[in-house]
Amino acid sequence: MLLRITAAVWVKIQNGQVVNKRGLMPVYFQQELQAIFASQQHVSGDIYASKKGNRYQLHFSRQLPENLVQRCKNVWRGYATVRNTSNLKRG
Repeated sequence: MLLRITAAVWVKIQNGQVVNKRGLMPVYFQQELQAIFASQQHVSGDIYASKKGNRYQLHFSRQLPENLVQRCKNVWRGYATVRNTSNLKRG
């Protein structure tokens, strides 16, 4: 729950469809996510990217099957540019 609030990027997987809820993943990763989940009509869950040092770390909800999580981790490059499009102001 805390990641849903604090993560720079939140991607929701709904019945195999990839929906950006906050921020933007790199284009190569968005395309890979769509390819991974395209044939997974029964799968739903969340993927978060949080900043750790000068890199981004992925976090996955428990609803996503481990084999699909591992495929996502295999294509992720933590140093890729992540854009936070959130309208939230801190301060």
